[in-house]
Amino acid sequence: MRPQFATFQRPAAAAIAIAALIGVAFHYPDFVLGKDAWSVVWSTVDFFSKFTIECNLLVAAITAAIAVDRRGVITRLRVASAACIYLLVAGVTYAVLLNDVYHPEGITLIAIVLQHYVVPPAYFVFWLLFVPKGELSVRDAAIWLFFPLAYTGYSLLRGAVIGWYPYPFLDAGALGYGAVLQTVALMILGFSLVGLLLIAIDRAMGRRLRRRTVVPLSAGTQPGPG
Repeated sequence: MRPQFATFQRPAAAAIAIAALIGVAFHYPDFVLGKDAWSVVWSTVDFFSKFTIECNLLVAAITAAIAVDRRGVITRLRVASAACIYLLVAGVTYAVLLNDVYHPEGITLIAIVLQHYVVPPAYFVFWLLFVPKGELSVRDAAIWLFFPLAYTGYSLLRGAVIGWYPYPFLDAGALGYGAVLQTVALMILGFSLVGLLLIAIDRAMGRRLRRRTVVPLSAGTQPGPG
């Protein structure tokens, strides 16, 4: 991170955390309003079973921790980078596959805009400017696939049991497993490519930072013994 950006790190993190939490909070009523108590329980589970909600909550947790200067496992480069990948792919997926399916209004529309069109690019810029660079490896791209794969397995298994799927493109009951798995394969490819892109950016920025921290010897100066 460049020194001139350091002053803005915590305020920027706070702004992203607030935007992500508002998006989640504004989206929740769409799932539970007008339902009885038992239906609210199941609808709440459905709500938190949506990939976008989980990703926005993860980003909110990361940026909130940075905003209050409580660093830990959740703010490490690999976790922060994974969240960036998941959120970017979720945003692109919504724009390509779901934008013409859902027609939200009112605060739900605000939620959708925040979750898919505001927080993902804002967090990507935050990742570029404020997250330390130079530690990622190609192996990380494979590790980052664990969560999307686990999420897909959970969604398909739960959907087969209760008949509800979090997204139309995962609805194996309507589309068949063949079509669903083809879409999942394309999305996993997308996660992989975005992950490799972030790794390439991380390595390039890390090399640039290391070159800047090397202090060259002044002319005529020789290094001392040892």
